[in-house]
Amino acid sequence: MPLDRPRFQIGLPTVVTLVVLRLVVGWHFYSEGVKHLTEPGWTSEGFLRQAKGPLAPNYQAVIPGYDRWETLLSKTLHGKPGEISPDDIKPEDGKPKVDMTAGQDAVHAWTKQIKSQWDKYIRLGVPVSATAEFIPAEGDKKAQVSVTAKIDPGLHIYSLTENPDNGPVATAIHVRTSPDFRVTGEFTPVKPPADYVDPLFENRKMQIHQKEVTWQAPVEFTAGAAKDLKPQGDLLVQVCSDVNGSPPQTISFGGSSEAAAKNALSDEQKTLLEQLYEEREAQLDDWVNEHLDTLLVHIHEWRRMEAERAKPYSAGAPFQNGRVAGKRATLSAESAGFVKQIKALDDAFQRDLATVLRPEQAGAPYDTSPLHTIDTVLAYGIWIVGICLILGLFTRLAAVLGALFLLSVIASQPFWLADSIPTYSQALEMFVLVALSTTAVGRWGGLDFFIHNYRRLLQVCCGTKGEAHE
Repeated sequence: MPLDRPRFQIGLPTVVTLVVLRLVVGWHFYSEGVKHLTEPGWTSEGFLRQAKGPLAPNYQAVIPGYDRWETLLSKTLHGKPGEISPDDIKPEDGKPKVDMTAGQDAVHAWTKQIKSQWDKYIRLGVPVSATAEFIPAEGDKKAQVSVTAKIDPGLHIYSLTENPDNGPVATAIHVRTSPDFRVTGEFTPVKPPADYVDPLFENRKMQIHQKEVTWQAPVEFTAGAAKDLKPQGDLLVQVCSDVNGSPPQTISFGGSSEAAAKNALSDEQKTLLEQLYEEREAQLDDWVNEHLDTLLVHIHEWRRMEAERAKPYSAGAPFQNGRVAGKRATLSAESAGFVKQIKALDDAFQRDLATVLRPEQAGAPYDTSPLHTIDTVLAYGIWIVGICLILGLFTRLAAVLGALFLLSVIASQPFWLADSIPTYSQALEMFVLVALSTTAVGRWGGLDFFIHNYRRLLQVCCGTKGEAHE
């Protein structure tokens, strides 16, 4: 066999077949792109929401509020797999017995966390303000440095002597040193802190301050100290409510903060925000009471399904795997319905907040998801890939991009997972595109023929290379 003879050759039937494949796949991409671009409200959210396997968090991270809502529901309502054993569930009148206690605890945890999210919405600006002054000596009483903290309604801070082993951070006061005075003792509250059983820290007994608290400490002035001295320093506090806690923060006193003053909430705004929160809280409670039976059955069925899946005999039984996958799909759709209704309440709450807050107070939106951008890129990308394949324009690049898109679809539903959605058709189409990308199919009845042969065509149209410049 001569060395310069091609080892493989394809005939006309193969060329025609490849061109037809290019046109068929191209039409599929084009029609899907047109559908996405023209269908009102189309979004890839449903596809992303159903993602499974190790890459699922990456797909779901772009869904607006997914971490706040779907993840929250999964952690509270669905609980841990196998938490309820089917062996412990006895039929009652032909119907599964619902574990009411576990279900009600889960619903309570879910609604509590939702309220915690909403509580954060209204805790804007600085929830604690601090001022300080010197109190002159009077009679036998020494001069004092006095620090007062005002705390927003519904919130509390912890005492100076709170045990760190209990969980929260104790309040701490730091007065900046000055050559004009010296603090000679410990700060003590004018009014003692209140005892409080804290649900955020395993119902431990704490000591807290609410609304307003003043601490005082003895101070000595140096000779010649100015009479208009103002103490300056910092107050370290951890601000919490009954349902939500925030990290420790430092509040300055004795100085000025224009930004804090600008963004601070007025008393009227605080009152309106509290009213809005109470209205949404009541709506949530009404919704939960209305759907409680449905929620309890959903919790029971989900945990029962997980327990079934955890049984040893389920691992190698295709029928059982299919049954579990079908049940999971049904319950997941039901969960999505719950989340949709809660998100509707949340969206309405945020719209109400926008009517009360100034733009500089509102800050960044809570959901800064790139989903809209992803939807736009996907819709136009699929459409353009389809056009390029149909026209045979930049065919190799279009085939590679189309194959990568289909690979992302396949990766969202790993075939080795029992409850994954079958992606055999996407895999087949992906390999067709990979095969097309390795051929010159775009030059066979496509515009790539003119791109590949443009110099030769110029010579034909314009004469020889030298004549072409005349």
